[in-house]
Amino acid sequence: MSVVSLLGGEGRPNVFQETCARRVAEVLSRHGFASTIFVAGEGTSSWYWTAFQFHQKEHRIEIYPKIVVMHQDEDQLYFECYMNDEFESEAALIKGFSTRLDRYLGGGTWEGPEEKGFLEVVKGKIERLFGRRETQ
Repeated sequence: MSVVSLLGGEGRPNVFQETCARRVAEVLSRHGFASTIFVAGEGTSSWYWTAFQFHQKEHRIEIYPKIVVMHQDEDQLYFECYMNDEFESEAALIKGFSTRLDRYLGGGTWEGPEEKGFLEVVKGKIERLFGRRETQ
């Protein structure tokens, strides 16, 4: 069983942060990380972070009041949820991030097999916003 601690910070973590920390700790535990301690971030914003080593590279998960992200700074990688259905509710966001994290730690990709990559999603949104222009 995993151990989750949220340490420090001004005030208490909100329900999203507590729930998200528990789900992230469950995923990390399934992949061999025994305990997870989230430490209060710097500044006035109430956010929490934890770090772990994966494939000899440090990864850092940050839980803000309404969003969760992961960084892998050595290769300057940034992991987040970006599909519309992942933002339908806080529960959907937590589920989306946990699913992606589980797949990633299991040796898969961050993106799901059924989705386009982040750049393809952004390109599609820009094309819809400005209208697709065909060159001749």
